[in-house]
Amino acid sequence: MDLTSQAINAALCSDWEKAIEINSKILKNNCASVDCLNRLGKAYLELGESKKAATMFRKVLKIDKYDPIASRNLARATAPQMPVKKTGNQQPCQKTYSRNPALDFLEEPGKTKLINLVNLAPLKILLKQKQADQVELVLKRHTVMATDLEKNYLGSLPDDIGHRLSLLIKGGNHYCALIKSVSKNSLVIFVRETCRAKKLVNTPSFIANSNDYFSFVRDELVADQPTTSEGESDDDASSAEKLHADEEAEAQ
Repeated sequence: MDLTSQAINAALCSDWEKAIEINSKILKNNCASVDCLNRLGKAYLELGESKKAATMFRKVLKIDKYDPIASRNLARATAPQMPVKKTGNQQPCQKTYSRNPALDFLEEPGKTKLINLVNLAPLKILLKQKQADQVELVLKRHTVMATDLEKNYLGSLPDDIGHRLSLLIKGGNHYCALIKSVSKNSLVIFVRETCRAKKLVNTPSFIANSNDYFSFVRDELVADQPTTSEGESDDDASSAEKLHADEEAEAQ
């Protein structure tokens, strides 16, 4: 099997370290291979090494400035991360990444959700959007609004989902979002949890409408914290209790 086939197989198996190793070998013999550079950039992107990924995609665009794969992935690699409020006892995240582009819209119970935005932007803004475009989620008081990468407002998450997601983001979770569908009076986004804070390890981001989920916030998360710890705000200390109440209401 030649190196190119090995590189493709490594990507299909989500073996990104192996993919980097093989594509780097190919690149030594052909430094202008657009396909190899794109594969290498994708592997770095899946491993969370955004700067290295962006470097690969920029090399592609120097060779072919209209390459759609490099353009799309460069936008992903250079997209600003959502700011997260940090506290003195902020826990590190447990990171997860999609395995390949075909899985961008793969649903995972508790980690993904299709959301119809409300209070939509004007039609001229909506018509500029297309399926699979990246969306930024921005905290706004007690809810979350969505913008495109140019900071144009697209719409807001419904109050119940937005409130829950805002608590999880303040608790340390990270999310990414893509446009699933768009029309003149509707915009549906696909939201995926990409990073779960350690203290929320047993808390799903999204609760099913049926009784598929009950209460996933464990009492021990807050049992040893009768008072607000130093460096933590009252809002952060009560986030788990708020989520617990939300889940019980939805399960009934």
